[in-house]
Amino acid sequence: LCELRTLVVRDCARLYHLPALQGAAVAQKLRELEVHGCAVHDVTLLGLPHLRRVSVSECPGAACVATTECRALACVRVSDCAKLEELHVSACAALARLRVERCPRLRRLAAAGCARLAQLELAQAAPGIVNVSGCTELSADALPERLGSLDVSGCTQLTRLRALPEKRLVARGCTQLRADAPLDISVLDC
Repeated sequence: LCELRTLVVRDCARLYHLPALQGAAVAQKLRELEVHGCAVHDVTLLGLPHLRRVSVSECPGAACVATTECRALACVRVSDCAKLEELHVSACAALARLRVERCPRLRRLAAAGCARLAQLELAQAAPGIVNVSGCTELSADALPERLGSLDVSGCTQLTRLRALPEKRLVARGCTQLRADAPLDISVLDC
């Protein structure tokens, strides 16, 4: 099992918690993880050095998906998780694509410190709070139009915003940023 590269956990109706994979010898070479149709409440992955792809789908009880310090992680896909409220992907330097589909309760999406994130795809998911600080490759077209709060600090390639968030905008270090809409200084936190 020490050479395990792909782990697929599928249709486990009584699986409520994934075992901790970080530090486990069995997970050190893991490159792909797919969790589909399970009763898990959360999926937490920490420090898996070779993990490249994560897919969580049709997990109706999943409230949180969190991936931290997985330096090779390139793609995260979360779909059809009816109770998902929070998605955290942080310090995953290789992450290029983050896709969230049909997660109607998603309220917070954090992808801080994912410098290569260029594709942020949200379909039938509208988080009120989005933190993409430090995502230097992100463009305005990748950001959702309707937001309550947005943190784009350190997004050095970001040149414009399609729309301003309703409550709060944090844009420290965004030297090329301009807004297509008039800026209301009360929502700008510099």
